[in-house]
Amino acid sequence: DEEYFRGWILRARAYAEPILEEVPWMESISQEFYERVPDLADQACQTFIHGEFYPKNILVFGSEVTPVDWQSGAIGSGSIDLASLLEGWGQGPLVSQAISAYVSRRWGGAAPKGFYRRLSLAQVYWCFRWLGDVPEWTLARHRRTYFYQLRDLSTKMWGVR
Repeated sequence: DEEYFRGWILRARAYAEPILEEVPWMESISQEFYERVPDLADQACQTFIHGEFYPKNILVFGSEVTPVDWQSGAIGSGSIDLASLLEGWGQGPLVSQAISAYVSRRWGGAAPKGFYRRLSLAQVYWCFRWLGDVPEWTLARHRRTYFYQLRDLSTKMWGVR
């Protein structure tokens, strides 16, 4: 729900306090996403999700796909699982093919209204999810990629810099 998503934003923002000079866009992106949370939390678009649908949490045998490690399972936007699966894939043709396959399998080929907006919001949430998890992780140099992903996503979506 909205409170859940906003909690990640607030924690990530608080944990990032010591490095805000290095990531000055964090303030405006936090505010922008905070205001758009209702779109991601829309009850009409909810389904059962894995919550951490990473390749390491998926077993594949032939054409059979079995997600494992369900401790983050929840009711939420399916775009969250898609965003987690696609994390780190960039923006190339493989991403477009994966999104098309998801839309085809889930809805028969035509994405519902607002799906692509929710997917973008899920990608932003995914960054906040990990930046707001553990303070030490937020400040770790190897985790800074989440700040840059936030900047790039929000520039593309909202023009926020």
